[in-house]
Amino acid sequence: MHDTYTVPHQETWRPLPKGFKLAPSKIEGFGLFTTEFIPKDTNLGITHVYTHDVIIRMMYPDGWIRSGIGAWYNHSDTEANCESIHVGVRRCPNSGDTKTLKTLRDILPGEEILVQYTIYLPRGDF
Repeated sequence: MHDTYTVPHQETWRPLPKGFKLAPSKIEGFGLFTTEFIPKDTNLGITHVYTHDVIIRMMYPDGWIRSGIGAWYNHSDTEANCESIHVGVRRCPNSGDTKTLKTLRDILPGEEILVQYTIYLPRGDF
């Protein structure tokens, strides 16, 4: 008979950091929502990591791998409560920059995390 080991809750991996949940969004599909108060200027963590690795880029053609929080926040032109911050860090030969998320104001429990972002860069003269 083998003994079983139960990992204490605080040591288990969480797909989303404590204080967040996924819920239906009025903007698009599902969104990232808070479950507790988050003060202004709080770094919410890494949302994206850039890779140059050819094999990984087969799954992520633009090279950006999203984290749990990076995959679920939505865009808003007028109600953004967070900003994406591009951090140039090169710690491994096949990895590159990261993006983190920082609050622009106090965020109350139940609010959706919203960022003003551009999916593409326009080309040509306007």
